Amino acid sequence: MWLFVVAAIAVTIWGFTVVSEARSTAADTDRDVRLAAWLTLAEADRSGAMPSEEAPLRQMLVEGWPEEIAPDAAFPNAPRWPRLIVDAGLPEELAAGDRVFEHVRLVFSPDRPPQVTVVGLPTRNGTLEEVNDWIESWAEARAEATSSR
Repeated sequence: MWLFVVAAIAVTIWGFTVVSEARSTAADTDRDVRLAAWLTLAEADRSGAMPSEEAPLRQMLVEGWPEEIAPDAAFPNAPRWPRLIVDAGLPEELAAGDRVFEHVRLVFSPDRPPQVTVVGLPTRNGTLEEVNDWIESWAEARAEATSSR
């Protein structure tokens, strides 16, 4: 009987440890996902078009990224993506993101905006959908703005 109790306690402690580590990993992955999306939006804002490769985003990791995406007269309606880095769920004092692209990938396609994905790590529910919606919204707004000119 006492062996069963000891085993149950050990399994419970182990379970809490595994869940805690998974949540911590998911929080770290979410930060990287949000940073990858922010870099994508910042590059799109800078160049006027969605990036078609990771190179300019990796360059921003070296040179630094903006904390704000400048308001654009081409988007008269309220944007559906964050304008400030803190609104993207990232801290103002964000450490270097040199490991962002270790497990976060951008999938580039000629007929749609880049999609943020994760390879092999957990994320919190809804994070990938949220950041991909930001990117999609920016691309749609840019397409609307350029077609109405």
